[in-house]
Amino acid sequence: MRNTRMVSPNQYDAQEGTPREVHLRDYWKILWQGRLKIAAVFIVVVGFAGFHAFMQTPIYETTATIEVQPKGTRMAAGQDLSGMGAGVGWFAEEKYHNTQVEIIKSRDVAQRVIERLDVTNISRFEEVEDPADALRMSLQVIPRRETGLIEISLLGADPHEIVEIVNAVADAYVERNIEKAEDRMEEAFGTIKQQLLVFEAQYEAAEEERIESLSTEAGGMSIISVEVQKSVIEEKLRALNEELNRVDLESLGLQKTLDQVRSMPSRGADLTNIPELAEDLTLAGLMEQRGKIERDLEGAKVDLKPNHPDVDRLETQLDSIDQRIGDRRMVILGSIQTRFEMFQDRERSLRKRIRDEEAFSLEVVKNSSEYAKKKSKADIKERVLQTIDKALNEVQLGSQFLTNNVAVLDHAKIPQWPVKPRKKVIVAIGALLGLLMGVGVAFFVDYLDNTFRDPEDLEKYLGLAVLAVVPKMRDGSDDDRGLREAYQSLRTSVIFSSLNRQRKVILITSTAPQEGKSSTIANLARVLASSGERVAVLDCDLRRPTQHKHLKIERGRGLTNFLTAPIEERDWKIYGQRVDSTTVDAYAAGPIPPSPPELLSGDRFKTMVSEMRREYDWVLIDSPPAASLADATTLAGVADMLVLVVKHNATDRDLVYKSLQRLRSFNEHVVGAVLNNVDLERTYNRDYYYAGYYYEDREDDKTGKTKKKLRVDKSRVG
Repeated sequence: MRNTRMVSPNQYDAQEGTPREVHLRDYWKILWQGRLKIAAVFIVVVGFAGFHAFMQTPIYETTATIEVQPKGTRMAAGQDLSGMGAGVGWFAEEKYHNTQVEIIKSRDVAQRVIERLDVTNISRFEEVEDPADALRMSLQVIPRRETGLIEISLLGADPHEIVEIVNAVADAYVERNIEKAEDRMEEAFGTIKQQLLVFEAQYEAAEEERIESLSTEAGGMSIISVEVQKSVIEEKLRALNEELNRVDLESLGLQKTLDQVRSMPSRGADLTNIPELAEDLTLAGLMEQRGKIERDLEGAKVDLKPNHPDVDRLETQLDSIDQRIGDRRMVILGSIQTRFEMFQDRERSLRKRIRDEEAFSLEVVKNSSEYAKKKSKADIKERVLQTIDKALNEVQLGSQFLTNNVAVLDHAKIPQWPVKPRKKVIVAIGALLGLLMGVGVAFFVDYLDNTFRDPEDLEKYLGLAVLAVVPKMRDGSDDDRGLREAYQSLRTSVIFSSLNRQRKVILITSTAPQEGKSSTIANLARVLASSGERVAVLDCDLRRPTQHKHLKIERGRGLTNFLTAPIEERDWKIYGQRVDSTTVDAYAAGPIPPSPPELLSGDRFKTMVSEMRREYDWVLIDSPPAASLADATTLAGVADMLVLVVKHNATDRDLVYKSLQRLRSFNEHVVGAVLNNVDLERTYNRDYYYAGYYYEDREDDKTGKTKKKLRVDKSRVG
């Protein structure tokens, strides 16, 4: 028995039972079938975006640029009296610029602007309780990276108004900065002047004390003579220290020379690298002779044999000259050693004299300590007084040449074009969103659509072969060629499935009402009879029979009458009605019985079907829908094979699958399905890959023009 387990189309193939690969054409098919939805969503979203963009009030932006110098004017050492950025370094400058940004956005500057402008004529402040706060919140103050520039920007609907406000903010900030600098200057001037008066009094008192101490005696020595002696001692110490430094340098130089000479090898060393040796003319001459002999020896060794007399002679000369050089080096070394020892003795003598002078100086200082303290105090007061007086002069001079460290580099100008709304960007974003939303809607609708949209769905979800695809007939169309081709294809598929006509009784049913099973049976009967075969049509839909309408026969007498008739009236042949001039015998349903399943499951009905199998070439049985009624499953037990009719884009896949499972539990010979009422032109759009559909040229009988007509190729469908 065939495995009919329902699986997802994106995972498994219903016929093969193996994983099914998703192709790009699957997505393209979804997009093509939902093209109208995509277009509708696209138009709505783009239209809304365009309407929104063009209905918005244009917003303009203007910008003024402020130049800020990071360093202010220093009026005293260590003090920035102007307060204009006394910091040094990148971090200090960064902090200073950030501070200026906050000052521009401060309430102080905003209040100055409000006082400067006529607020009653500015629309943005008409209904605002606090115009200064509103201005602060709307300003955009941004420092330009790696520069000393600050940009002040403002957005608004009135370009003239925002230009006036931004320029007022820039001017107010510059004026505030210079005012604050002047205030700091005045404060600094007052502070320094007050300090000057205090230190003048202190200096005068200290100077009086120093003068009084000049007449005192210290250890039997007048203060004046002590001062003179201290001056002489200091001069001696300075001269002795200078001489000691010179002797130390000479001694260190000679020590270095001695170490270099002693570290050289006794023979072959280059003595000219040491200045003391290079200055000796005798040694220089010996070194020159040695170089000449050494060159001659090297040449002789190349041209002559090792034991040649000339080579021996040159080697003897080289040894002799090396001995003379060594002797001369020892003489020079002795001279340097003697000089070094003399400088050592001189250094010891100088250090002793310095110690003696320092001891004497300490004695003198002890005798004049009181005077020194008073003099030092007076000197300190004098220096401080001079510093304060200098700072006061600088402040007085700076107040006359005070300059501002901030300036308006560029005033705001009236903008020509609005910055908002960006209509092209909004429309472009709307187009992109509309397209994405449209595609999303198409895929979402496709996800929600649980019907059969093409023949491939029948194979994919049900594992059924497609016996035929019946096109939808347009209203007012008199051309049924495509319809005839579809039923010819169904006839061919039925014959192939009958196993050389061994299976004659065919149950044609559907899952739900209005799927076209009854019309399919009527048309199939006519097509089968067109070749002269005898066909019986049994309308076993005893709940809502319709075959009498399709085949244009009487409904009054039919199967119900036969199945409920007495024994003597049980000849089923008398209830058959010939359809037009065909070989089709139709058996209407007759009156609607109270319990159709009981009649259809009886032996009389089974006997009638068995006799019809011998009497007719084909027996077509019409049944009620199989989804919720037991009639179809009852009839499936007497049929040789089953055909399921599925309406295109109408019936739920899960419901069809469950109905198919029920039918197969009674009869496993479900040979295939018919996809009915397919709008081929709309569904496939002439380029659908399904190979069974194509266009053929035909000539219109009235106009003579060649037209394209969609038809079904019976050799490929089913």
